[in-house]
Amino acid sequence: MKEKIIKLATSLVDLSSLTSKPQSDVEKIRREAMISQVSVATVIGNGSPITHGYGDVAVDTVFGAASLSKPVFTYLVLKLIDAGKLSLDMNGLNNILPFKAFCEEHGFKWNNDEEINEEDISRINAFTPAMILSHKTGFDLSRTNQVNHQFEPGQEYYRYSGLPLFYLQKVIEKLHEPENLEVLAHKYVFDPLHMDHSSFGEQPCAANSLTTTAQDYALFVQAWMNDKKLQYAFNERIRMTQDPWAKETVSDQRDLNYVAECLGFQLELDEQGKPLTAFKTSDMGPWRGWVAIDLSDDLKERKATVYFAKGPDPDGNGHILAEALMKPNFQLDHGLRWFKEKYGFATGWEENWDVLQKVRCNRGMNYQEQSPTLPKSEQKVIEPIESTQKMFQLMPPTPKPTLKTMQSQEQEANSNQPIQEVEETRKDNETLEEREFNLTLSF
Repeated sequence: MKEKIIKLATSLVDLSSLTSKPQSDVEKIRREAMISQVSVATVIGNGSPITHGYGDVAVDTVFGAASLSKPVFTYLVLKLIDAGKLSLDMNGLNNILPFKAFCEEHGFKWNNDEEINEEDISRINAFTPAMILSHKTGFDLSRTNQVNHQFEPGQEYYRYSGLPLFYLQKVIEKLHEPENLEVLAHKYVFDPLHMDHSSFGEQPCAANSLTTTAQDYALFVQAWMNDKKLQYAFNERIRMTQDPWAKETVSDQRDLNYVAECLGFQLELDEQGKPLTAFKTSDMGPWRGWVAIDLSDDLKERKATVYFAKGPDPDGNGHILAEALMKPNFQLDHGLRWFKEKYGFATGWEENWDVLQKVRCNRGMNYQEQSPTLPKSEQKVIEPIESTQKMFQLMPPTPKPTLKTMQSQEQEANSNQPIQEVEETRKDNETLEEREFNLTLSF
C-alpha cells in the first residue's frame, strides 16, 4: 500500500511538471511572439487529462487543429480496419471512386486540364491506405490546383501531402454512404472517447478541418497509445533519409537517420531504430499545435502532451513554444531539428528568431520551386505556379473557427450559423512578394 501511495505521488509530481512551466519558459515567449492563447493537456497512463492555459483561454476553448486532424483520421481508418470495413493494404481505390470524378467534383486539375490517361489511373490504383497514411504516394504537397506525381507510388520516397488523405476520405465515404467523415468520426472516435467539443465540421476534410480542445485531443491520444491492437501503427514506415526536401534543407544529415514516418505521426528513433516518441505538428492560419507521445514499452508509464496555440494570422508563431513545452519531457532532439530546418519555423526562443525563421522558410520554398515532378509520357513538366500554397487551399473554403466555450456554444445551439470551421485566410489580391513568408503549408 505504501509503495502504491509513493508511486501515485511521484506520478502526480511528474504530471504537474509536464503541464505547468515557469513564466520565463512559456509566458514570456508567448507574449513576445504575440500568441494570444495556448492550451496544454497531458495524460499519463490511464489517468485523467491535466490541463493548463496561457492567455485568455479556458479548458473548453476550441482551436483549429489543422494537420493534427490527420492522426484522428488515421485512427478512424484503423478502427474501420479493426471492424472489418477496410484493409490497410487494399488497392484499386480508383475502382471505388474514380479519381477523375473526384478531381472534377472538388476543383482539382490534372496536369493543366489534360485528360487522365491509363498510366495515371494505374498509379492511383496502386494507392493503399497504408501508403496514403505514411505519405508514400508520390503526390506533391503544394501544386495549387494541379495534381501531379513527384515519384511513383510506393517507391521509397517521402513526400508529405494532404490530397491523398482527402481522396481516401471520399473513398471511405463512398463505401459508407450516406455517412460522411463527421458522422463516422462521431461513431468511432468522438462519442466513444467522450470528445464532446470536437468536430470535423459541416464540410469535413481529413487533412485539416478538425476543431477541438487540448483536453479532447489528449483523450484521443491516450486511447490510441494504450490500445494494444493498434500498436503496429507506431512501426516505422519510411525514414527521413528518403525525403529529398529534408536532405536539401537539414544541415546535419545525421538527424535524418533518427526521424521516420509511421501511420499518422512522425517518430523519433534511437540508434537501433526503435521508436522512442511519436509526434505531430500542425500549422494553418493563426493555429499551431504539437503532440508528443512517449512510446514506453510499459503502457502504464506512457505519457503524452498536446498543445494548441493561436497567434497572429497568418504567421501563428506557436511553434516557438515547442522546445519549452515538449523538449523537457520527450525525446525529440532530432525531430525538433528536422522540423525547424526543413519547414523553417522557430521552435524555441533565440535572438532575432523571426528574422532567422524567415531565412529558413525562404530556403525551403526555394527547394519547393525546384522540386521534381514525374511527367506524363511525351509531355513537358509544368512548373509550379506558387510553392507556398497549403493543401487546404485546394479544398472548398469553409467557415473560420472562432474560439468559443461550451456555454457560448449552447447559447448558439438554435442558430443556423456553422460554428468553428476553417477557411482560407489569404486575400485574392495579395502579391507573391507579400505572401512569400506566410508559409501556411498544412504540416
